Amino acid sequence: MKTIAKPVISAAGENCALDNSDAVASCLVRIFSQKRFLLVLDDVWNEDQEKWENLKMPSALKQCFAYCSIFPKDYEIDKDDLIRQWIALGFISSHETWTSMEDIGNEYFNDLLWMSFLQDVEENYRGVTCCRMHDLVHDLAQSVAKEEVAVISAEESARIPEGCRYASIHSRFTPQVSITVMQRLRALQFRESGSPIMTLYSEAKWLRLLDLHDSKISMLPSSIGKLKLLRYLNLSKNSIQELPESTTSLCNLQTLNLSRCREIRTLPKFLGRLTNLRI
Repeated sequence: MKTIAKPVISAAGENCALDNSDAVASCLVRIFSQKRFLLVLDDVWNEDQEKWENLKMPSALKQCFAYCSIFPKDYEIDKDDLIRQWIALGFISSHETWTSMEDIGNEYFNDLLWMSFLQDVEENYRGVTCCRMHDLVHDLAQSVAKEEVAVISAEESARIPEGCRYASIHSRFTPQVSITVMQRLRALQFRESGSPIMTLYSEAKWLRLLDLHDSKISMLPSSIGKLKLLRYLNLSKNSIQELPESTTSLCNLQTLNLSRCREIRTLPKFLGRLTNLRI
């Protein structure tokens, strides 16, 4: 305790007798009640591993935390959108009603915020609306996710790992990806150009989430209708003028984001078939 308390008390400009545990505890309470701190215990990672095992968070919350590594470092994450993604990927029990799942998602978000794994960026009368991850916490999330989350941001073509289930592409180059990997993917995000990889959509039969936000596409191929398990489709900030009729085949779709698609003129005639869509 003294090892941790001493630099904290010193950094806060406080004076305290370190040999008096009650005084140290009182001083730390006073310091931490005034501000938020991120403590990086760099010297304790080599301690007894079994002790750290006891500090594991619940598996569902751990999934939600690890998934956040799919966003680039310093990226501002919209809270409501993040919760919709968690729901689409099944991190929150599908046995609950939609309202209950959103409530649980809010609890998970607040838990991560309280643990300083997420940092608030914007808030309104309802609370935090936008967040980001500290670089060191992002590294930790990547470590927890291992190969399951891949972020491709190289200025040249890169390969999506075999064990990947959630991929984010931030490159104008088409990543190398096998059909086997494509079939395993649950989430696919693009931040530069989604056009080069569109021919592979039909192979991603287990895809639950497709995020083409601001990916500079002007049309969506009719093959989108083959993604029968898709629950989340983000087409915002693109130049799309219409959606293919095959979009109405996405019977599991919960989220369809067309915000800031200023050139869109028509929607599919039978869009009402998408009975799982939520507002």
